[in-house]
Amino acid sequence: MNSPVTQPRSRVIWQTGALFGVILGAIQLIFVFLIDAVLPVSKLLNVLISVIVLFFAGFLATRKTGKISTGTLAGLVAGMVSGLIGLLGSILFVTLNPDMVHTLASQTAQIVQQSQGNAASKEALENAFVTGLIIGYSVGALFSVGLGAGVGAIGGAIGKPRTPAHMTPPVQQPYNSNPYNHVPDNNAPPTA
Repeated sequence: MNSPVTQPRSRVIWQTGALFGVILGAIQLIFVFLIDAVLPVSKLLNVLISVIVLFFAGFLATRKTGKISTGTLAGLVAGMVSGLIGLLGSILFVTLNPDMVHTLASQTAQIVQQSQGNAASKEALENAFVTGLIIGYSVGALFSVGLGAGVGAIGGAIGKPRTPAHMTPPVQQPYNSNPYNHVPDNNAPPTA
């Protein structure tokens, strides 16, 4: 039985993971810069698109090697790449829009001061808001890595039965050196 030629696992993992990670990262940047302000359900839509892209990363990587672990790792790499792109894009968005961030931080500081009194200065609350944004974006990037590994594994498990390496070849009769039983084999040792 001949096994199909497959690419090295590490190459499949990094190529597939990086490709789908860049695609997903670009989609996340579109959400950060354009869609978040327009659609109120954009976060849910972003997660749904992320799940679909990460699923296909695991599915296609597993189809290339026949191993579910390849799909899991490709999903992890895709999640890592897209998480880093999303994190850098979010930090860039905060940096490019300081007035909007300052307005949101001031509004949040006023709400906190009204509900808890003047326990903290407005400047300290604004700094806490910006720090919270950065921590939130970092946690989102880590969530993307975990989501990538999990959904990549599911895609790999579904993709494994469809791999060429997993499909059984047709059953063939073993090679018979003497296909004609009535014709003696000249190379056979003489019988006594």
